[in-house]
Amino acid sequence: MAVFKDRRFTATANWLGGERSLVGGFGLPEVDVATPPELGGHDAGVWSPEQLLLAACASCYELTVVGVARTRGVPLHAVEVGVAGHVTRRDDGCLGFIVIELEAELVTDSEFVEHAEIVALRAKEACIVNLALDVPVHLRVSVRALEPEEVTAALARK
Repeated sequence: MAVFKDRRFTATANWLGGERSLVGGFGLPEVDVATPPELGGHDAGVWSPEQLLLAACASCYELTVVGVARTRGVPLHAVEVGVAGHVTRRDDGCLGFIVIELEAELVTDSEFVEHAEIVALRAKEACIVNLALDVPVHLRVSVRALEPEEVTAALARK
């Protein structure tokens, strides 16, 4: 018999007036959010909902890579994920994301480069946030081996 594990995540958004909101979670720091200048907002130094969505995509993918690598025994020395979201008028007439692009760079040991590439692709299939979106998420992965001087520096830090 299968056992299903349901998890529930919550957050709050409280309007501060104008084009500002305060988002948070129970017991978590609050984040000031505003309409982005690209959409008529006036607070360039404040996170926008669009940026938070992209940050969620990138960080979820990155942490999924780390989890899959750990499960498969693939050592990672660095993971960096960049993300870009393209917003335009869609076919339905609404303004929205039409594609999200992730660019990931993983650093591993030379004998694990191919394994790390597989990990990166598997993580794309398993990332909860990206799977929740009704927009294509494209991935470009670059995996490189740890350079000898990086190995020396890493050993010196231990």
